[in-house]
Amino acid sequence: HIRYGNYYRQVSTPSQLAALSGTDANYEVWLTGDIDLTDYDWTAIDFRGKLYGEGYSVIGLTDSLFLTLYGTVENLTLEDVNLVYTHDGTNVASFGALCRSINGGTVDGVNVYGTISSTGAVDVGAIAGAISGGNVSITNSKNYASISGTGVSGSGSSGGILGSTSSCKALVFSGNGNYGTISGGLTGGLIGYSNLSYTIKDCYNYGAVSGTVYVGG
Repeated sequence: HIRYGNYYRQVSTPSQLAALSGTDANYEVWLTGDIDLTDYDWTAIDFRGKLYGEGYSVIGLTDSLFLTLYGTVENLTLEDVNLVYTHDGTNVASFGALCRSINGGTVDGVNVYGTISSTGAVDVGAIAGAISGGNVSITNSKNYASISGTGVSGSGSSGGILGSTSSCKALVFSGNGNYGTISGGLTGGLIGYSNLSYTIKDCYNYGAVSGTVYVGG
C-alpha cells in the first residue's frame, strides 16, 4: 500500500474516524490503534475509500460503522457491538455492524463480536444488512455476535454475515464463518435470504439458527 500524499490518513481516535465521512474513493486510511466509541455519540457515515484495520479494533459501536460501504475494508475487528434498530416503515430497512448496506464494496478479514437486534421488516447481518448493488466481495470474515430480527409477514432476513443479497450484480463469498446465534424470519447461518445464483466457497456455520419463515445453515 502507498502510504503518502494527500489521500493518506492515519486514524486512532473517534473524531478522526468520524471525519472520514464523505471522503472520496482515492483515500487510503490506516488504523494505528484501537478506537473506543463506548462514550462517543457515533453516527454511521458513508465511506468510499480503503480502510486497513491493521488488526486493530473499533470498540463499542451502537450504530453501524458505515451507512453504505462503497470502498474496501480489510483486517478489522468490531468488538462489544451493541446495535438495536427499529424499522418504522420510513427509515433504512437494512442494518449491520460494519455497514447498513454494501454497494460494490470489498470486505476481507473483518470479525464482529457483540449483539445485533432489529424489529420490523429489516435485513440484518454482522457485515451488512443488505447488498444494494454492484459487484461485491466478502472474504475471510467471521461473526461471533448474536443476531436477532423479527421480520414482518415474511419480510426481513437475518444472516450471520449478510441479511440479504437480492440487489447484488455479482458476489464473491469465500472463507467466511458464523459462530453466533441467529434468529428471525428468513434466516441463515451465513446469509439470510438470496434470490441470486453464486458460489459459496470454504464457508461454515457453527451457530444455532432459528426462524419463523425459512431457515438454512
